[in-house]
Amino acid sequence: MDIAELHRYLDHPAAAAGWLAGWQLDDVERGHGNLVRMALSGMTLDLLATICDQLAEQLPRLSDPDMALNNLDRFITATRNPLSLASLFERDREALPILLQIFSTSQYLSDLLITDSESYDLLRMTEGQAVSRDTLVNELASEVAALSEEGAILAALRRFKRRETLRISYGDIVRSQHPRHGGPADFASGRRDS
Repeated sequence: MDIAELHRYLDHPAAAAGWLAGWQLDDVERGHGNLVRMALSGMTLDLLATICDQLAEQLPRLSDPDMALNNLDRFITATRNPLSLASLFERDREALPILLQIFSTSQYLSDLLITDSESYDLLRMTEGQAVSRDTLVNELASEVAALSEEGAILAALRRFKRRETLRISYGDIVRSQHPRHGGPADFASGRRDS
């Protein structure tokens, strides 16, 4: 996408309406606000333009494009380094589509990712693969052994549970639907007709 065109769309919501409607968004005004917040988050316009190209391709395939874009906006603005995240989406062309699949499928999982953005890196490393019980117990035991305060131990247990929930769900949602993982090529068969 041309950066000058993106700049015009960001500055003029009316001009962007048709473009955003092409993404199958029901609420183009909210979608415009999502993009403006992402632009103000610290990423460069050239990276946002690359993300917009991917969004134009991916959102129409999803079951709920509005939910996916809203959660992406929340995820980007909550992350410690939006510029680094946008660079990842530019380098790894599968990273954003997989994340969007989660963001359009489950608000609960989206909220977990937004609350603990580091869990996304763990998901990308494990790709939702099963982990042996012994490995899980050893990881948790060593993390808890390093802590002395009850509050910190409870927080570590909650974080561990959230991350395991995400890993298992990633395997259920993404691995079974994404072509790289043996699922169907169009992983948004649940797209609503509107």
